[in-house]
Amino acid sequence: MRSRDRAKTITSPDGIKLFYWINQKSKEWIVLWGGSSCNHTSLEKLESFFSKEGYSTLIFDPRGTGFSDKPINYNSYSLKKHSDDLRAILAKESIKNPIFIGYSYSFLPIIDYVYQTGNARKVIGLCSSYNFLDSSVNKFLFYFWDNFLRYFDFFAITINKVMNIFKKESQVCFDLSKEFINSDFRAYLEINNVSYKEGLAHVRMGKNVLKWDVSKQLKNFKKPLLMIYADKDIHVRPISKEKFFERFGFNPKVEIVRGSHSVGLFYPERIFKVIKTFLR
Repeated sequence: MRSRDRAKTITSPDGIKLFYWINQKSKEWIVLWGGSSCNHTSLEKLESFFSKEGYSTLIFDPRGTGFSDKPINYNSYSLKKHSDDLRAILAKESIKNPIFIGYSYSFLPIIDYVYQTGNARKVIGLCSSYNFLDSSVNKFLFYFWDNFLRYFDFFAITINKVMNIFKKESQVCFDLSKEFINSDFRAYLEINNVSYKEGLAHVRMGKNVLKWDVSKQLKNFKKPLLMIYADKDIHVRPISKEKFFERFGFNPKVEIVRGSHSVGLFYPERIFKVIKTFLR
């Protein structure tokens, strides 16, 4: 986990304070954005592989997570507000033509940003989609989860608070880079090791992202695109090159790797090798 003291900050157009970290080594930038309800630690291990290869990297806590502000207003989590956050950070740092890695939901605001600005060299979507409800493995269960079962998060938060009392720990920001987090269930518990306010922000975010759809943006997308899917992902059904072409009119590179929806968290080296081949 990165230190709050070493973070850079920026205030979004609607007044949300965002925290981010850069590691500048070259003119070649990689921007990594974790999934819904996930802070910067969800891709921190993957980021370290690219940093060791000499890339400059940027990771951040999206609104509603980590050290960044956590508004509980439902409208604070629109697709536009997320892509505007990305625009503000990259403009402040004068980052041109980066390579984007978007895990899960974060792929959508990245596509929206690149569609609007053209500021990208290549884009990688990790366990992601143009619209999660439309491409989910089971639409009913997915809708039921994001609209109702997400409130179960508050029970998980309570369990964590009791456990923290016994361990004599105070949780300021959950850390998905911990070595013992090696399953989706443990990752779920850790994501809910937060305050009740942040838990409510996660619920607001989760319900909002069901509306996100970047089909229009992808039909006019001009940048090289890699879609990485996991063979045991219970959230996203892989979209073949043929289906992608049928819907959007172009063929991205598609790779299917072994793992679950959290494959980038548990097996970052596996994902790094796939992306490295794409970047050659």
